[in-house]
Amino acid sequence: MVSIEDYLAELQERLEGLETTQEREAHVIASIREIDEVNNFALLAEISEFIIAGEGVAEHFSPSLKMSSLHWLIHQIGCAIEQTADDEGEKRMRLYYHMYDCMWYLKWVLPLLPTSLALDNILIQEANQLMHDQYQELDFSLAMYYKTLMLQAIAMGDVAEAKKQYQLWQEHAVEKDVMSDCEACEVAEEVRYLSFIGKHKEALEKAEPILQGTLECAELPQMIYSSVLTSLYALGKIEEVEDLLPVVIQAMEEDSNLLSNVGTVIEMAVKIGEEQLAIDLMFQYEDTIFSLARDLTTMKYLIAISPFDEAYYERAKEWVTYFDERNQNHYYSDYLAAYLKDIEEGF
Repeated sequence: MVSIEDYLAELQERLEGLETTQEREAHVIASIREIDEVNNFALLAEISEFIIAGEGVAEHFSPSLKMSSLHWLIHQIGCAIEQTADDEGEKRMRLYYHMYDCMWYLKWVLPLLPTSLALDNILIQEANQLMHDQYQELDFSLAMYYKTLMLQAIAMGDVAEAKKQYQLWQEHAVEKDVMSDCEACEVAEEVRYLSFIGKHKEALEKAEPILQGTLECAELPQMIYSSVLTSLYALGKIEEVEDLLPVVIQAMEEDSNLLSNVGTVIEMAVKIGEEQLAIDLMFQYEDTIFSLARDLTTMKYLIAISPFDEAYYERAKEWVTYFDERNQNHYYSDYLAAYLKDIEEGF
């Protein structure tokens, strides 16, 4: 019988041989069904973790697949904990450590949920309730829960909700525990929030230690590039936008996880008059963007390239309509209109 390690290695190799995220997800779902038929729960658990937190191709699985895998894993671990006897202290502790990993995964997966059109508001709210209940049951601070809701609100273009959840996050931020993020990540999320609500000067001030490298984390400064570019442009710092663009472009070429920045990068290139750069980036990333299961990234890409062709504009309008209907606002429709107006006035 193949070991779990060998099975996962073979699965990873097979997935790397497929071209699109959709093909990879179909393959991994078929694999899960086969394993489920023989009741190999240990292997199912490992595959679930691979989907949620794996590297390489697994990093591009859709939020809906990641969330369904995480929900299943939490349920299975919870059932296993309930079934352990009082004299199985060591086994019970291992299960709790595994559950703590899942609580950390919630912070990764839930902010991604609104980026997928496959998830409606009811499913997103159910996932949020799961995080709230699990954190309370395990006696963790709700700071990360409220920060997660803030990040969701940003993705959904809901300024009022983002402000509300930001305040709740800040009120609970003093409650540090094992679920707390590092200082650098906390500051980075503040940068994203401040830029989103239009406090661009404050956003850049917050971002300065990250950009200078005095406040570090493995995910920084990459996770704030879009926010910094947006705030620099909003404040008329065009030369600084010009200086930062090649840095972000190079980062995207080196790490496909940074492709969420591609829409903003193309937008900025258009706005500062670097139209040929924008066109080059459009063609460079077109196939990649449409092969990934990243709806919000796709929509932002379509918004960015909408000035170049009427067909792109029509597709962008369709996508912003889908998101606005799900989000129950008109944030992205307004965003598209303001972008095109800005370009028209600038040229």
